[in-house]
Amino acid sequence: MAILYSEEGQHKEAIAILEKVMTHLKALSHQKDARIEIRLLYSLAKSLTIEGQYDDSIHYCQRGSKLCLQAESFYLFGEVTFQHGYNLLQLNRKEEALVYLYRARNIFQLQNNVNFVSYIDEEIRYLD
Repeated sequence: MAILYSEEGQHKEAIAILEKVMTHLKALSHQKDARIEIRLLYSLAKSLTIEGQYDDSIHYCQRGSKLCLQAESFYLFGEVTFQHGYNLLQLNRKEEALVYLYRARNIFQLQNNVNFVSYIDEEIRYLD
């Protein structure tokens, strides 16, 4: 439901739903698929970015990155890392942002995602 709200540009509604889902997911006692939580964290981070809540988005990007590493998963790792860098750019923290953009580029390169590698290369050239 939250993804549908987000796709319709209703990001505040999406954020509210995603935050509730995160709370309920945390309460589950059985083993859960890390990819579900990673997807939720990434979706929440993206919606927060769109709403201009960059620091909050960074918080969820950090949680998503940490979970990717703990789960030894590349699932959305590049996207979460890029989102983190993008948020830092919006906060005028260029040097920190470049670290995350290069890191995201390396992840996408390992995944053979040439489109995202090219996109990040253009972003980095623009910043230099």
